Amino acid sequence: MSRAGFGLVFVLVVGCDSSRVETLERRVEALEKKDTEQAATIATIGNPTEAIAKLQAELATTKANELAKDENLAKLQLQIADLEAKSQSLEEQLAKLGGTVATKTASGGFEKIGIPECDEYLEKYSRCIADKMPEATREGMQDAMQSMAKAWRDAADGPAKPGLATACKAALEAAAEATKAMGCEW
Repeated sequence: MSRAGFGLVFVLVVGCDSSRVETLERRVEALEKKDTEQAATIATIGNPTEAIAKLQAELATTKANELAKDENLAKLQLQIADLEAKSQSLEEQLAKLGGTVATKTASGGFEKIGIPECDEYLEKYSRCIADKMPEATREGMQDAMQSMAKAWRDAADGPAKPGLATACKAALEAAAEATKAMGCEW
């Protein structure tokens, strides 16, 4: 080979080597860039072992809270069952006593007897006492009405019940006449 041919081959080999070197440099730069990006990604994620431990701790706390809620629910269910049993027992006792819970009248606070004439008397006379009677006599009159109401309730539960409506009607008429001067409305 001539010197010129050898020089040309040398130039080609050296030229080829420099382009290879440039290619290799670009590849190294790309790999370094990728490595930097991966390092940044790992930094944002954090240590996977620590992240897993943190999630496991949160899971344990959540399970403990769920268990506490379940225990509270079980306690409440037992309390409800106890209250239902007590309510049933009270209802049975009331049934044995032969009555139902008495309701209060709107005025006077007397328990209804269950006989319209008696209930009307108690309501109207207690209104008369509250509205028209002098304060000094109210307490004594209310005590007397309480005693009368109790006697009527007792009578309503016994053999005197059929005649109680007539007695209450007569008491109503007598009270209307006796309190007319005070302005009570019957």
